[in-house]
Amino acid sequence: MSIKRTIVELLSTVLLSCLPVASQTQTGTGKVTGLVTGADGKPVSNVEVSINVRPGALTDPFVPYNVVVVTGTDGTFAATGVPKGKFAVCPRAPAGLLAPCTWGNEILTSVSDGQLVTMPSIQLQAGADLYLRVNDLKGKLASAQGKVPGASLMLAVRSPNGMMVPIPMTASDKTGFDHHLTVPHNTDMLLAAFSSTFPLANAVGVAADPQKGINLSISIPASQAQHRETIQIP
Repeated sequence: MSIKRTIVELLSTVLLSCLPVASQTQTGTGKVTGLVTGADGKPVSNVEVSINVRPGALTDPFVPYNVVVVTGTDGTFAATGVPKGKFAVCPRAPAGLLAPCTWGNEILTSVSDGQLVTMPSIQLQAGADLYLRVNDLKGKLASAQGKVPGASLMLAVRSPNGMMVPIPMTASDKTGFDHHLTVPHNTDMLLAAFSSTFPLANAVGVAADPQKGINLSISIPASQAQHRETIQIP
């Protein structure tokens, strides 16, 4: 399998899993509740929490269940109509915070018929700001993105658990684009940049292999609030 295909498939999986989804079934009688706190231990409101069924469910036949609920002002969430089975519970962390399911181990729980499951508190952690600047001095990406089919630049960080986490664009100007992602400190990660349309180069202008793109190993010390990397579209 090519590196290009691997990155595309992983990013597609992540992007789909991050989208809020409606419940596919509400035939169960169980309930899952929990609390989301910040790095300071205080409740965090208005956080989306996905609850998705996982293989090894206790039901036969398999009952699909995938919902997104939102924490209230007290940081609590509740999902009802949950069938018996095994589920992954994952909050979508606000900017500046990290969700354990993205940067660590997936949080799992099991539910029996009619059972009320109260999850242990899920604490979001503080992280560092990974700032990726994309210099597009000739406007190649700016003029083609969204207009030319397939014209794109894929940017992601491979987390310790193997997940490819997209680096979202936060701003743009006449010379390029700013991308920011909160990442953990003192953690070995791989920053990957790839395009099948545009040539890429690193910060000092060294051209990247068209088949491999740019792959940078990074680890941000706890004393550093932000780490900056630059790539170029010559």
